[in-house]
Parts: sequence; C-alpha cells; structure tokens
Amino acid sequence: MRCEVCKKEFDEYESPICDNCLRKIWNKSNEEMTNKWVKYLNVQKPTTLRQKKYLATMYRRFDWIDDVDYTTHEDFPGHEINLNSGECSCGKNCDASSKFSEVLEILPENSLRTSAILYVLEKLSKQYKIIQSKIPIKQINALWHPKLPPKNKTNNAEEINPLFIKLRKKFLGEKTSGSNQIHVEWPHYVHYTRSIAKKEKTFDSEKFKNADFEWIVPNAILVQRNGQFTFVLPCKIEGDKKAIRLFTEKKPNITKRYEQLSRFFKENSIIEKIPELVDFNFYKEELSVTTKSDSGVVSKKYPLVEMDWIEGISLDEFILENFQNSSKLLDIADQFSEFVEKLESNKIGHGDLHPKNIIIDSNQKMKLIDYDCFYIPLFKGQKSPESGQSDFQHPSRSKKGSNFPKYDETIDRFSSIVIYLSLLIISKEPEIYDEKNSENILFSEEIFDSLREGKIPNLIENIKSISDEKIQILMKHLLEYIKLDSPQIKSLSEIIKNVR
Repeated sequence: MRCEVCKKEFDEYESPICDNCLRKIWNKSNEEMTNKWVKYLNVQKPTTLRQKKYLATMYRRFDWIDDVDYTTHEDFPGHEINLNSGECSCGKNCDASSKFSEVLEILPENSLRTSAILYVLEKLSKQYKIIQSKIPIKQINALWHPKLPPKNKTNNAEEINPLFIKLRKKFLGEKTSGSNQIHVEWPHYVHYTRSIAKKEKTFDSEKFKNADFEWIVPNAILVQRNGQFTFVLPCKIEGDKKAIRLFTEKKPNITKRYEQLSRFFKENSIIEKIPELVDFNFYKEELSVTTKSDSGVVSKKYPLVEMDWIEGISLDEFILENFQNSSKLLDIADQFSEFVEKLESNKIGHGDLHPKNIIIDSNQKMKLIDYDCFYIPLFKGQKSPESGQSDFQHPSRSKKGSNFPKYDETIDRFSSIVIYLSLLIISKEPEIYDEKNSENILFSEEIFDSLREGKIPNLIENIKSISDEKIQILMKHLLEYIKLDSPQIKSLSEIIKNVR
C-alpha cells in the first residue's frame, strides 16, 4: 500500500494511511487538545450521543439531521437502528446492525478519548482528503487500545514485568494470560494533566510539589506548548519561570541519553560556549502517572526535563511577523549561521533543526530547544533516535535502511542550509513567502520529492530568478544534495565563506 500522507510504501494494513502518519495525527490531537469537544468533555463522562452521531457521519457518511428517516440510508435501507445498542428494529442480527456496530467499535470508553478519534478522522478528511471509512477499524482501535499495539511498533506502549499480574492472580483470583509481558499505555496530555492536578501526591521532588503551574481551566486544561512527541508546561519554581517537558511517546534509551547529555553539558561547559542552548535538568522517575494496561489500571513514574523558560516566539512565527523586515531576518540569519558553526566546531549536533525548535526571545536573540535527537561524542556509532522534521531533512534520512546522514556532528548540515537559505530568500524577495504555509517557511518534503523525480516546482523557478550570489550558490548546493542518496554535504560556513 502507498500512504496518501507521506507517499511511502507500507504493508501494515489495507489502508490509505500508514500507521506512522496516523499516529502522528493522533499524538497531535492528544497534545494540542484543540478540537471542539475538549472544553466540554472529561474522562469521567461516557461517550455522548452527539459524538456517536458525529462519528457515524464521518465514518459511515450519515447525515444526522433531526427527524430524518434513516431507513433510507444506503448502508441499511428499510431498517431502524438503535443509536446506543446498534440493534436493528427487525430484531435480527442483520447486515444493517452489523455495519452500525462497526461504528460503535471505534468508540473509546469516555467522551474525551472519543474527541481525539473525531479529531483524527476530521483531519484526515479536511487536510488529506482521505475517505475515513477506508481506514480499518482495527487500525483506529490500535491508537488507544493497549491490547492492540500498532504493527509498526511505534512507542505508544511499553512492556513491563508481569510480577504485579501474578500478585493480582494470587490475592484477587484474577486470571493471567500466558504472555510474559503486558502492554502499558504511555501517558499523554490527559494522563499527565490528572497527575499534575494532584501534584503534592504525584511528584517526587518538593520543588515540583510546590510548583505553580498555569491552568486555562483549573485542574483540567494546562497552558502548554506542543511538540511532535512532547509538550511543554510553563510553571514557576521558587520564583523562577521554568519549562517542564513531558514525553507523549516512549523513546528507546531516553533516560540514559538525557543523563549522559546533562553530564556532558556540565562537564564541558557547553552553555557557556554556546549560549544559544538552554541549560536543563533531567529527572529519571519524577512524576507518577496512572494509565491503562491490558490487565487494568497501572501507576508508574515517568521522566521529565526541566529547562529555563524562554520568553519568545518560534522562528516560523517570527518570520510571519517580520517577513517584510529584511534587516531583522538577516540578523537572525547571521545568528543562525554562527550558531551552527559553533555546534559543529564543538563536535556536537542538534539533530532536528526546524523552526519550532528555534525560539527568538524578547531581545531578538536565538535559543534552541528540544534535545531528544542531540548528538554528543558519547553517542558516536549509534543510530539517530529520530529522523527529524521531514520538511527540513534530506529525503534519505527517513528511508528505511538508509545510513545517511551519519549520526555525528555533521547531522545538521542539510537542515542548516535549508533554514539559512530560506531566511535569505525571504529577506530578498518577501513576495515569495506564503503566509498560509508559514510552518515550513519555504521548502517542504513534497518539494524535495518533486525535485528527486525531475520536476521543477514553481518555487524553485522563482528562486532561480533572484539576483543574489549567495542565494544562488546555496541553491546550487541544495539542488545537488537533494538529487543524491548519500551526498557529501559541505558545512554552511564552508559554502558561504568566500561569498559576500
């Protein structure tokens, strides 16, 4: 099958979307909590009739208007279906009842989780033009059901020692499965929110117990910034504003990596050498969170990262506000080129450079956040834990079995060219900038794929017409690198060192 979102081949399901892309949309729904249901629904409230109607509308093309005779619906003409039970008026387990039951199978046990399913299906239709009914129910269920981990083993579930199951069997008489391990749902926004609402009981450290978190709705909705697999909470600790970063997917060796990274930063005075980076502290088992497993409710301790809070806006937001201010964009471009040179000269790399990870503070100074993919010499020989945001990475990086680029201090070379070049182009020709597509700045994964297929998008034609030596030299290098599977990418400083 070919995924209609990432355009890559997959074989997990007979579906228009691969598991990885579906899960990314699902994670976004859990992190952003922007869909229209979240303000009114909670985990104690069962799925509402309105949600059932809306879900049936999207998944089975119903038209839920009051007083309409649904006996004429194409899926079950002549039948009346009970919305709650899915049973048919004919009193038999007919095909109509069976089809409607499929809709009920998708529904999680509470209204808030159902809102995330609705978010996903709505996003697929509006943004990607995917017919939702073609997505297998089993694939949808795997998003939230701990008994159905996704086939491509994304890290939304973890395996734990079955000791507590044996204890439950001994003292409560519960049956256990023959498996040696069980799947535990990794916490997302809702789980973390519940725990933080009870911070005096759920945090280990006193400073977090006494922290002042910011709430939109007290004990229900937290102020937050969103990442792909994380979200960040502002709070005050002992009078200082901090950022608490929580993970919404389990990542292999994340604890060991952050421990080594923290120690390396301190032992090598990295923050003093590269002030664009933000100091942080990693806490291995700090926050107790309750989630579900395939044997019941489980409470475990999860890690978090504490960083200084940076007052500012992301690079894409900064460009959106200043795309007609050439001097401001060129100043940021200069800061950026100096920063990436400092990274590589210190034998380290960020690994996932993109606008959301670059914050422009109130003094218009650049700061870099999100160190999940950060490279330090201790990680030499390892594989990159992530493939980075695809709109800013070389196409080969996300390919299965690809060893390009190497996970070392050169990891940021391609993305640094893309970001720096974008800033120069917009500063020179602001009319090229598309305000509606501001998150990508200029380039995208689709443009890179088109170039590899020999096509020349309009954006590239427009850039080639710009009369600027530095832009044209960078563009020439970028086009050469995109066409090759494993190019020898030069550093940004090396490309532009002799260009005015």
